[in-house]
Amino acid sequence: MGRHYREPELKKKDTVHPIWRGIGCLLLIVIPIIAFATSIILVNAGIPQQYFPLTRDLANMVYVPVFDETIPLYYVLIITALLTLLSYIGLTVVYSIVFRMGSGSRYGPLDSPPIKRKVKKSR
Repeated sequence: MGRHYREPELKKKDTVHPIWRGIGCLLLIVIPIIAFATSIILVNAGIPQQYFPLTRDLANMVYVPVFDETIPLYYVLIITALLTLLSYIGLTVVYSIVFRMGSGSRYGPLDSPPIKRKVKKSR
């Protein structure tokens, strides 16, 4: 019988710290709640109606006991979805800027080094 040699597996250095997973999960819950509350405030102030008219289909009024008022639910949900999307886009942009400034090398361990080319100058 032949011998089988198996190389030991290397530990991954670029694993995500578990606290960041917890923060990401918390943001998935908190951002839509904040966006919903913000959209109710915006609808009551009449700001979205200046840009998008409140049609008959979107004007279905529903009583919300938490805020103790009636709101146009579909209209608020559309604005909530827009605010949530904009919040996630904003956080992604900020995270990428901070990550780019704080990271070391541009190339990872599996990337090949850039090609060095000699450029001839024309006279």
